[in-house]
Amino acid sequence: MKKIHLIPSVILFISVILTLIPFFKPGLFYVHDPTSAFRLYTLIDTIKSGQFPAAWSNALNFGFGYPLHLYYAPLFGYLGAVIFPFVQSYEIAVKIALFVASIVGTFGVYNLLLKYGRYPALLSAVAFTFLPYRASALYVRGSYSEFLAMSLFPWVIYFWNKDQLKIRTILSTAIVTSLFVLSHNTLPLLVIPVILLMIGLFQRKYLKGSALALLLTIGLTSWFILPIIFERNFVQVDMVARLTNFRDHFLFFSQLWHSPWGFGGSGRGIGEDHMSFMVGKGQLILALLGACALIYKKKWKLLSLYGVIIFISAFLSLDVSSFIWEKLHVLSIMQFPWRTLAVLGIGVSVLSGIGVILVPSKWQLPAVIVASSLLIYTNLGYFSPQEYRTYSKEILSSSSNLDPLVRDKIPEYLPVWMSSFPGSRIDDGLSRTTTSVTGTYTITTTDRITLSTAYMPQWRLTVDNMPAATTYDLNGLVTTEGVYDAGDHQIKLTWQRTWIENIGISLTLGTIILVIGLLVL
Repeated sequence: MKKIHLIPSVILFISVILTLIPFFKPGLFYVHDPTSAFRLYTLIDTIKSGQFPAAWSNALNFGFGYPLHLYYAPLFGYLGAVIFPFVQSYEIAVKIALFVASIVGTFGVYNLLLKYGRYPALLSAVAFTFLPYRASALYVRGSYSEFLAMSLFPWVIYFWNKDQLKIRTILSTAIVTSLFVLSHNTLPLLVIPVILLMIGLFQRKYLKGSALALLLTIGLTSWFILPIIFERNFVQVDMVARLTNFRDHFLFFSQLWHSPWGFGGSGRGIGEDHMSFMVGKGQLILALLGACALIYKKKWKLLSLYGVIIFISAFLSLDVSSFIWEKLHVLSIMQFPWRTLAVLGIGVSVLSGIGVILVPSKWQLPAVIVASSLLIYTNLGYFSPQEYRTYSKEILSSSSNLDPLVRDKIPEYLPVWMSSFPGSRIDDGLSRTTTSVTGTYTITTTDRITLSTAYMPQWRLTVDNMPAATTYDLNGLVTTEGVYDAGDHQIKLTWQRTWIENIGISLTLGTIILVIGLLVL
């Protein structure tokens, strides 16, 4: 890794701080997805209960439980969970996690471009830092996992451009790629073809090393991706995703150049869009100059890589690509075609600085100062929230706030055995931790025992200290297959991982041991 010089580092650090000035006010931002602090609260609560990796939370879904942490991209939440003990504030933990993501992304782009000199790298990093789409993710949509994924993507490109020959390079590539996979549920679907393209362009001599890096990536992420792939039929994620008609969320080409800033949602057509999808006028102009520089310098591989990234991601965001979305049903899981702007913005940012190589050496610094100043002037105003909300522990732990949370904001992980979210809590007198239900259950007649807990195959029940086979009732709740006599019964319902989940965790632990072993050799 090349040396990162002090002055550019200071400039980039200040640039990041400029985009995060609203962080210094109390509270979090009121965004489309205001669940970040709630998710962090329930994640930490679940980990404290002894379940790691976290999967289920009994605090959600009106107390009937919800497998949020089993299926939701975990990296941003775990980053916040690591920070929380030092600050003892969920709001501050979320803000610090976003600050870390911002630093990682900005310096990732800078490091990626250092091979062309400090000044091209500096301009590209500034272009990335002030992308309007990043402002939208931060202050409009609240898509913090996507924000983290965008920040890791430059490092993915950086390491996959390095020769996959030395074992430490292979391990670094696998670790960074694994972090990216764990950062978001859908963006990796767009980046996998990019990785394969980089292997084809840069790794033809090192296919064995590339294959090892991919295998290690699969191993390191198995604990998360195996349930996502093989147990997604346990929840309604695909059905809910397809309720959003992707055809209503294509962009017009002009919106990539300019669309009015707003804090609303997206709709069908320019008139119904109340948020902006512009890439950034300055970034686009500079990227065009960067493409010309690559042509002039005959850097055909780099032009192919970033040209494909920009063209494909822009194309997929437009209505003309609808036939591809219709054919590739996996794309519909992304819900919004404009999500490809996350990839487009990174490609544009990288090209934004490359044009500096055509400027005479003595004029490069002034050119970068002018271009960077214009980028900051034209984009800084977007890095501001509409309003703030307070998320204290009392607010986060309140059942009145937790009960409707997943129904209204994260409905895709409702177990398939529940046809709809319950309307209210039911007090069955049992004690609940984040991952268990215990106590005395009374029935007045010979009957099945039905618990106020959403059914999942992971549940294991004992009644009066004897194992009890379970199924689900018409409401999707855990119920016994057999009947029991009237009277009091001692109930213990505990969460047990499936064999798929155990295999995933075992593969990840084994791969971690292997990586550590290879590092110390």
